[in-house]
Amino acid sequence: MKNIILMLVCALSLTACTKKSATIPVVKDSARDKFLGEWQVNESGGTGGPRQYSVSIAPSGDGASQEVVISKFYNIFTDNVAAYASNDTLYIPVQTVDGYTVFGSGYIGNSATYGTDGVITMSYQVISATTVLASYGYNGNPPSIW
Repeated sequence: MKNIILMLVCALSLTACTKKSATIPVVKDSARDKFLGEWQVNESGGTGGPRQYSVSIAPSGDGASQEVVISKFYNIFTDNVAAYASNDTLYIPVQTVDGYTVFGSGYIGNSATYGTDGVITMSYQVISATTVLASYGYNGNPPSIW
């Protein structure tokens, strides 16, 4: 009789102690990881006027690199814009893309809608040979929100 009771207690204790699945936090290996993915761009002012479009940020270089490429930048470029991440900042060094000069920087932050690292506030300019086509976050213009 003791053996039956002992077996029942053991069986109940095994089934009563089920492991709950734990949420495993995503560890970001580098500064650039938080910038990677598709971003919806909202631009409400600046010399480029109001615009909405999507950009994609993908890794560039080796796994240790902080370099990224931005595709569909300003919604007109066919070539990618090169950038690099450092901590919470994305830097776009001065470069020529599709015949336009591009440069700028932005920082990633928390969003009420998208949570931690859910919004990028970008300041950038797109300049043709004679005209500033877009100026977000410069000269008193509002930044571009991604």
